[in-house]
Amino acid sequence: FVPGMGQFDVDGLEARENTADQAGGVAYIDTYADIQAFGGALCASNTAKRGAVAYLAGGGELTVRDSTFVSNSATGSAGCFYIDANGDFTSQRNVHDDSQSSGSAAVLFAEVFTRISIVDSVYENGYAVTMGGAILAEQAQSVSIANSTFRGNAAGDTGGAVHLVLTEDLSSS
Repeated sequence: FVPGMGQFDVDGLEARENTADQAGGVAYIDTYADIQAFGGALCASNTAKRGAVAYLAGGGELTVRDSTFVSNSATGSAGCFYIDANGDFTSQRNVHDDSQSSGSAAVLFAEVFTRISIVDSVYENGYAVTMGGAILAEQAQSVSIANSTFRGNAAGDTGGAVHLVLTEDLSSS
């Protein structure tokens, strides 16, 4: 649990087989924290109802870079990252493999008015029972995906790799 306003940096984290019944299997990040977390991390086999690796609440920022996420799972939504309303999420040079969700978004679930930036990342073999085999962005303010690979992802309903709902600004390259 990381509360309040401030900056918190984590490098070289290894997190395996952590569980939260509700949110944030590895980390629950509350309010306006600026987290430069999961630099050079390995997160594997973590579980939670929402955000098996991290749940970002209340408009905070989360930057994830140079990390590997394997076999994380959500019993609800977001097999890795759940970004609540007004949050900022940046992914740089990460690999996501074999994450699952019993609901939506095997890797990333982004709520309303979030800002999402994904660069040079790989999303493989994710599975969501409903929507977003890798990513679901629901009324996000902006979504930018550049130089990234989506391979072998699947969803039971819609968006085998990415499912966008009423996104205002989408750019990809």
